[in-house]
Amino acid sequence: MIDLIILRDFLVFCETKSCSRTAERCHVSVSGLSRRIQGLETWAGTVLFERRKGELVLTEAGHSLQTIASQALGSFDRFRHSIADDINDQQRRIRFCSPHVISTMFFPQWMPCLQAQFT
Repeated sequence: MIDLIILRDFLVFCETKSCSRTAERCHVSVSGLSRRIQGLETWAGTVLFERRKGELVLTEAGHSLQTIASQALGSFDRFRHSIADDINDQQRRIRFCSPHVISTMFFPQWMPCLQAQFT
């Protein structure tokens, strides 16, 4: 199973193409990051980066994983934010239980005043 943190590290690695800069941005050691990327390559069953003259170049599989990881992490982030927004919305909500007469006579005039006070 792949860890979301490793996918985030991989995307930063794709962006910086530097082990030391990626390790610094991800707050891990260079050796820890290297082990994570190697583990990711083992999980994928292929090499994701080619090392050329001190430069890292994404392989075709690396480009595919980069696209998929960006989409997946974006989806997870949107999900997490939507859940947080739903919770915040529920905390701001007020519910009233009242007889029909009150809800038709009192609430229509009272609600605009109440909303004006809280916005």
